[in-house]
Amino acid sequence: MFDQTYFDAVDLADLSEQLRDDAVAFTNPDLARDPSVQEQIHDSLRPGDGIAVVDVADQPYGWARDVATKLQEATGLDTVIVQQPGSVSAVSDNWSRAEIEAAQAQTTPGQSQVDMLHTFYDALPAGDPAWGLIVPLVLAVCALAFWGAYRAANRR
Repeated sequence: MFDQTYFDAVDLADLSEQLRDDAVAFTNPDLARDPSVQEQIHDSLRPGDGIAVVDVADQPYGWARDVATKLQEATGLDTVIVQQPGSVSAVSDNWSRAEIEAAQAQTTPGQSQVDMLHTFYDALPAGDPAWGLIVPLVLAVCALAFWGAYRAANRR
C-alpha cells in the first residue's frame, strides 16, 4: 500500500520491539531507556494497548494512523496509540474508527503521555455489553421455555 519511504521518518522495527517489550515506545532514545518514564505510562495503559511517542512532525495527513496500523500489525496489540507533536492517532480492534476519532478529538496537544491516556480513555464509551455471554444465555432460557411448554402440552 505504501512504499517504505512513507515511513522513513521512524524506525518501525525499533518501535515494534519496544511495544512488544512493555507496550511503550519512544523515538527519543533517552526516553526509550528511562524505566521511570516507561513505568508511569505503562501503568496508565489498558491491558492489550500500546503507545508510541513519535517526535516527528510535518508528516502527511493520516501518517500517524498509518504508523499505528503498521505497529499494531507487527505487535498484535489490541489498540495502538501514536502521540506526535500536536496530535494523537490510534487504531483499535476494540473500538470503532468513529469512537477512536472522537477520543482523539478530545485530547489536546502538549499533554504528558499519562494525562493524554486518561483523556483519551475517558472519551471512549464505557464498553459494550458482553454479547458473547448474553446471547447464549437468552438462547438457553428460550430453549428451556420451549421444552417446558412442549412437556406441558404432551401431558394433556
